[in-house]
Amino acid sequence: MNFNEKLLELRKKEGLSQEELAEKVNVSRQSVSKWESGQSTPEMDKLIMISNIFNISIDELVGKESINSLKIKNDVNIKLKKKYKVLKVIAIIFFIYLLIVIIKFILLTKQVMIANSFSENNFSIMESIIIHDDAFTESNPSYINVNITKIGDKFLETQYNTNDCSGKPSRINYMELDKKTSYEMIYDKDLNKYVLDDALKGYTEKEKNEYFYNHEGSNQVKYLSTMNKDIKIRLLNSINPFIFVNPFTNTVLLIAPFNVTMKYEYNNDYLISRIVTKVWGTNRGSEWIYSYDYVPGHFENREITNPIESGEYEIDKFEDIIEVK
Repeated sequence: MNFNEKLLELRKKEGLSQEELAEKVNVSRQSVSKWESGQSTPEMDKLIMISNIFNISIDELVGKESINSLKIKNDVNIKLKKKYKVLKVIAIIFFIYLLIVIIKFILLTKQVMIANSFSENNFSIMESIIIHDDAFTESNPSYINVNITKIGDKFLETQYNTNDCSGKPSRINYMELDKKTSYEMIYDKDLNKYVLDDALKGYTEKEKNEYFYNHEGSNQVKYLSTMNKDIKIRLLNSINPFIFVNPFTNTVLLIAPFNVTMKYEYNNDYLISRIVTKVWGTNRGSEWIYSYDYVPGHFENREITNPIESGEYEIDKFEDIIEVK
């Protein structure tokens, strides 16, 4: 006699309904119905309870051969349950990760849209840089201030090294976007003069045109915004588990394992207000802090003077000043 037939006989002999037996074994009535119809078999712990209810041995209930097969089925069920739990945990983790990716992509897209909507033709930027780095033996930390001004088609960048007692700019970068002109003036302490140099020396014609396009194009605040318009880049940044976006503090944290940590802080226009770079790989303890303060405006009463024409700076030699036509 098979187990299902034996169970049906014992239940009727004791005068129990399927509901009553199910209650005693702590299962549903449907489970008892499936046992009696041969659609399924109970697990070992339920078999023990059934044998106790009918006061017979498990051997009598299912037979010796059936016990072995039930044990195998029981072991298989236990393994399947464990696998199911593991898969369930993995599915939950993946769902949470996918949700985070979607939220990150939405936040980064929002930042890109706001940052690249800034189209002020005239603006000025104050950039302060503090460098803690063992590689700089002369002065550690080193302090640098950079003034960036753009009015119309003229662009002037003046850099001051505050550890230099001369009080003169250490570097001057000037360009006129409409004339495609660009040059740099580097201060030489020994000569006490500026060395004039072509800012685009070695550039191909295509690279020169791209250089000026990036300055006169819509992304005029490329010095302030790290937001790339490319959707592929935003997708990669969203998928990257080492990039964290905090919408409440307007910050983006980028961690390169065993290498560097970079924290970007944005103002309400999603333009960079501060960058903190910490190197913790081979050059441990190095820290670079960039702070930005930008001012958009019309500047009706201000003009940018060509540094060469101003006569303010003594120049050692007049090298190539490019004009791309």
